[in-house]
Amino acid sequence: RPPFRSIPTGVTPGKLVLIRHGETDRSEAVANQWAGWHDAKLTKNGRAEGYRSGVRLKGALHVDAAHASALSRAIETLEQGLEGVGQAGLAITTASELRERAYGFLMGWRRSLVESVFGTERFLPWRRGYDKDADRPPGAENLADTQERALPYFVEHILSRVLAGQTVEVSAHGNSLR
Repeated sequence: RPPFRSIPTGVTPGKLVLIRHGETDRSEAVANQWAGWHDAKLTKNGRAEGYRSGVRLKGALHVDAAHASALSRAIETLEQGLEGVGQAGLAITTASELRERAYGFLMGWRRSLVESVFGTERFLPWRRGYDKDADRPPGAENLADTQERALPYFVEHILSRVLAGQTVEVSAHGNSLR
C-alpha cells in the first residue's frame, strides 16, 4: 500500500523522470545475466541510450534534482542523459537504496540456466515474485524486499521534491523503479 493516496489539495507537482540504466555487459541483449548488485559496466550502446534519453527531453523540461542508484551503470546513464538535455555537471545524489534487487548466489547466472537448473516453478517466483514470505535464493531479495528498501528513500528524497514543484530525474534499475 503506498504511503500516500493522492496529491494534497493546492499542490502543483513538478515532474518525475524515471530512467532505467542503459545496456550493460550483462544485459539481456549481451549476456542475459542477472547483474544485481554487481557493478556491471555500460556498453557503448548503453552510454548512447543514456545520451539519447536526454536529447529527447531537451527543451521540454529543466531538471532541478538528479538521483541515481549507487551502481555505476545508473550513474553513468544519468550523466549521459544530463549531458544530452544540456545540463552536464548537475550534481547527482547517489543512494544505495535505489540499487537493483539482490540476486544472492544467482548473481551472474544466465536466466536460462537458472530456469533449467531450478525449474520454471521456482524460476518465475524468483524472477518476479513479490510475496514477502515466498521462497527465494539464499542472500536474494524479492520485489517486496526491494520496495521496502527503495520506497522510503523515494518518498523522503524524491517525491518530496516533486510535490514541491521541482523536476526530478532518477536513474536506477528495472526492479527498484517498479
